[in-house]
Amino acid sequence: MRTHRVDRIVRALIEARTIEEAAQRAGVSRATLYRYLSRPEVREKVEALREQQQQLLLMQLAQLHAKSLERISELLDSEDERIRLQACRELLRLLRPPSEREVLVLE
Repeated sequence: MRTHRVDRIVRALIEARTIEEAAQRAGVSRATLYRYLSRPEVREKVEALREQQQQLLLMQLAQLHAKSLERISELLDSEDERIRLQACRELLRLLRPPSEREVLVLE
């Protein structure tokens, strides 16, 4: 199995929204893409890359969350009472548990 081709196919599978698009990005036919996907080592590479990207995304979200909370904290000390009140509301909104509807949407 050619490593460069496998890497190109794995990357295309991660980035594309459909099999057709992945095949086009990788420069192979759909049949070839499915043949590669039938190989356990290729599926493992796809899953490993997906996991890596998910972990990176979670880290980025955690950083943004911390930055947002820091900014809200700063706004709580604003001289403008309206800004302080809005910051309090936003903080309380962020801290409340998700509603049943929000949980269903996330699932």
